[in-house]
Amino acid sequence: MYVDGTVLVPVLKKALGQPAGIARAGLQIVLSALLGAGESARVLVADPNARRVLCFRPQHQSEVALVGELRAIAQSLRRTRLEHTWTWVRGRLRAPWRSGWALPAELARSGERGVFLYAGLNIRPGYRAAMKRARELYGTKLVLYLHDLLPLTQPTEYTSADRAREFHTFVSDFVGACDLVITSSRHTAAQIPEAVAPLVSAVPPVAVVPMAHEYRPWEAASARPAALAALGDQDFVLCVGTLSARKNQVGLVRAWQRYRAATRRARPAHLVLAGAPGAGSNEVLALLDATDHCGGTVHVLPQTTDAELNWLYQNCLFTAYVSFAEGFGLPIGESLWLGKVCLASSTTSMPEVGGDLAVYIDPHCVDQIAEGLRRLLEEPETLHTLTGRISRDALRTWRDFQNDLALAIRLHFSR
Repeated sequence: MYVDGTVLVPVLKKALGQPAGIARAGLQIVLSALLGAGESARVLVADPNARRVLCFRPQHQSEVALVGELRAIAQSLRRTRLEHTWTWVRGRLRAPWRSGWALPAELARSGERGVFLYAGLNIRPGYRAAMKRARELYGTKLVLYLHDLLPLTQPTEYTSADRAREFHTFVSDFVGACDLVITSSRHTAAQIPEAVAPLVSAVPPVAVVPMAHEYRPWEAASARPAALAALGDQDFVLCVGTLSARKNQVGLVRAWQRYRAATRRARPAHLVLAGAPGAGSNEVLALLDATDHCGGTVHVLPQTTDAELNWLYQNCLFTAYVSFAEGFGLPIGESLWLGKVCLASSTTSMPEVGGDLAVYIDPHCVDQIAEGLRRLLEEPETLHTLTGRISRDALRTWRDFQNDLALAIRLHFSR
């Protein structure tokens, strides 16, 4: 199996620097695909300046060693502007007639071996054309892990116009050429026929391989964020995720205001928002400024280390994730993996992640969010019952994902 490594540089940079998020999950997907393929695994990387696709053969079969290899590959692709220019000029001098990107010779030798392309939106047009040509020339199978369809299916205020256009172009240009699309949720899988059909000549077969609940920090240490030094031992609720319109921290903060106005709790609980500002974050930040951070009970942590996020998960009462729409809902799984109940949205894919271990609310209803906060903050038996259920449940690991991913691809192409 060939695994797309085009996004190695940005994915590694983000995944190694961010304790949570799709970048970290993206790296886990790449590692799972490589480990699941065993000795037949290869990494394909786009080299746009030289207009070619490079092929690397991993030498190790452990996650830690593979991360080291991927880091070395990423470092080898980083060149100065002068080096980029010279590589491009040399490539054009050697083959001035070539309009498409050069393909690695191994693709011609491998016959029916599949190509697994992980991060579709990051595949450059030249790279996409090269892989479609490999499919036509050598019978190479194209498999795409499509995390979500949000730029096509959600309101425009949740994504930029440029990203929506880019995603539309990608789907129109590439998805129809794929032999199999794998997605992370049944919700997204159900949307694919209707959302994709108008853009392609034929919708490819679809399989579902959910991501894992398992959270793997790069460091096991635990450290209280310095910004929360004054919090002491007071109870707090944790919300992990980029501050954005889609993640709905505005609704969460408004619900927090309503809960605080009605509670008779002797010691006030606090709310911690751990996430960098994103598209639409101005509204929640303005709301916090206007309310003096809800009387000093809401704290924003725009950057957290692994050790700090570990501490937040370990010490929070529970987590809240009231996003309007998700392709999966990674923070819900992380919360459950670390033994914490999640107050989660009942929309899109999120109930698939939380199962019967979360408390669900309508993210569009501030009163429902406030009532969910009240239940978990003031009904300790509810929180205790759910926490006990989490400890007895068999949550999904990245090894499960690895096995299911390999099985889905094998079953499809053995028919």
